Amino acid sequence: MPDSSVRYAFRVVLCRFRNHDTENNKTQPRFTLGPPDSRFFSLGRNGYVVLDMGAQTPIVDIPGNDFVVYEADDGLTEGYYVFVSNGWDGPWQRCDSAGGTAFFDLTGTGLSEARYVRITDDADFTTGQHAGFDLDAVQSFSPIGVEEQEIYTGKERSQVMLVPNPFRNSTTVLFPVGSKQSIVGSVKIYDVAGCLVKQLNHPTIQQSNQTTWDGTDEAGRAVSAGLYFITASISGQTVTKKVIFVK
Repeated sequence: MPDSSVRYAFRVVLCRFRNHDTENNKTQPRFTLGPPDSRFFSLGRNGYVVLDMGAQTPIVDIPGNDFVVYEADDGLTEGYYVFVSNGWDGPWQRCDSAGGTAFFDLTGTGLSEARYVRITDDADFTTGQHAGFDLDAVQSFSPIGVEEQEIYTGKERSQVMLVPNPFRNSTTVLFPVGSKQSIVGSVKIYDVAGCLVKQLNHPTIQQSNQTTWDGTDEAGRAVSAGLYFITASISGQTVTKKVIFVK
C-alpha cells in the first residue's frame, strides 16, 4: 500500500525487458517497489518500466529536488532516462537523464505533480541477465516535514556540502570556511519521517570544519538504505541537506 510519510513506488503498471529470450533476465519488476533493498529489476537494453507513486501520494514539485531513483550495485553504473506523467499511458514529460542513483526535479516538465514515473534504459550496449539499468527503487520527497534549506550570510551564499552524496560507507559534512566558531549545538541526522537518527560530535566540527556520518544510528547500528536529512545551526540559522545512503 502507498505510504503518505515515506513515499516509494508501490505498483508496477507495465514494463518491457527487451531481448528477454537471449539475455535470460532473472530479475522481477516487483523488486522496484518499496524502499531500496538491493533487489532490483534489470530493464534490458532500451527496456522500460512504468511505476505508480499513488493517487494520494504523487511526486510534488517542491523547492529543490523532488524524487530520487536508486540503482542497485551490480558492479556497473548504467544510464537511463526519466519521464513523468499523470496518466499511466502518458503523455510523458521528460524529466532528465542520469547514471546511477540520482536526484530529479519536476521543474521544467510543466507539471506541479506527477503520479507515474517511466524509467527507460539509455540503450548502451550491455549483455547478460542484468542487462540495462538495474532499478532498485523510486522515492519522492513529502512536501510536509523536514525540508532542505540553504543558509545566507549577508549577500553571500554559504552552502554546507556532503561528500560523497549518495554514499555507501560514509559521507563527510563540510561547513563553509569561517563558520566553525558560529556553529551552535550539534549536527543531527533525521529520517524521512522526521525522527532523529543520530547526533554528531560538535567538538570535532569546531576543530576541523567538518564531521562524518557513517550510516549508523545512536546505538551504532547500520540504518536502512534511503533518504536522510542532515541539519546544523550556523549563525543562528538552520541549514538542512538531503543525503542518500545506499548499500
